[in-house]
Amino acid sequence: MARSFIFARHGETDWNKQKRFIGSEDIPLNKTGQAQALRLSQEMAELSVANIVTSPLKRAWQTAESISDTCGCTLATDKRLSEVDLGDLQGRSEPELDF
Repeated sequence: MARSFIFARHGETDWNKQKRFIGSEDIPLNKTGQAQALRLSQEMAELSVANIVTSPLKRAWQTAESISDTCGCTLATDKRLSEVDLGDLQGRSEPELDF
């Protein structure tokens, strides 16, 4: 029996929109990101998704939860899927960097 894996990125956050480095900051989805998660969940419903494993960060969890709710599949978190900590870069945009 072959297994298929589907990798999906979380929906948009305000920091994505502002082109800020997010890293491990726990930033939630904005309204656009919530709509993107809903659209993705509707597309995933046609694929017979059985399980979802996601980062525990809010933006990833919200995206995965939308898919899980729509598909009726199990949802679990794995901290190994979390973003790396970007230290002082987190929350800053490229123009704000002092190089």
